[in-house]
Amino acid sequence: MTQAPLAADRAQPLLPRGGATITACRVAAEQIVTAFIDPSRFGEHLDLFAQLRPHADDFADLFLGVYADQARERYPTVYADLGPPRAAGRDQTQVRIVCASPLLLGPRATIPLAERLPGGYAAMLDRLHPGATWCAWKYVRPGETTGMAWDGLAWTGERWAWLPKPWRMWER
Repeated sequence: MTQAPLAADRAQPLLPRGGATITACRVAAEQIVTAFIDPSRFGEHLDLFAQLRPHADDFADLFLGVYADQARERYPTVYADLGPPRAAGRDQTQVRIVCASPLLLGPRATIPLAERLPGGYAAMLDRLHPGATWCAWKYVRPGETTGMAWDGLAWTGERWAWLPKPWRMWER
């Protein structure tokens, strides 16, 4: 798959049901997160953000068993004040993104540390659905590797949902 086509509303790049490769997910996810720093799309930010809120049935595609039920129940409280992702400054015009399935994050993972998701994901592998793909990204200045970091953009197999730092749903 080369480039994931954008949906008519430009918000959700489309991927095939199931079987999407990590590379295809990365390309599509990069289109989504780049929209939040694209000045020509400023008027679309709130609509895009709203489309990324998880639907009730997304939780079963992202989490296993009882954890899906718990996440569905806890999400509204944990993320009540969540707003759209943004860059720390106007000069952060580039995106650095990594995507992985929970199958690639286990103790035998061979992917380099720089290409892994934040540590909270590894700590909750027993809760993550192995068929989901999770992405983390940074908005950076051209030529830099550090910047404003975000995570939790997830491909359910049918649509994109955003649940940043999902381990927070189990913190007390």
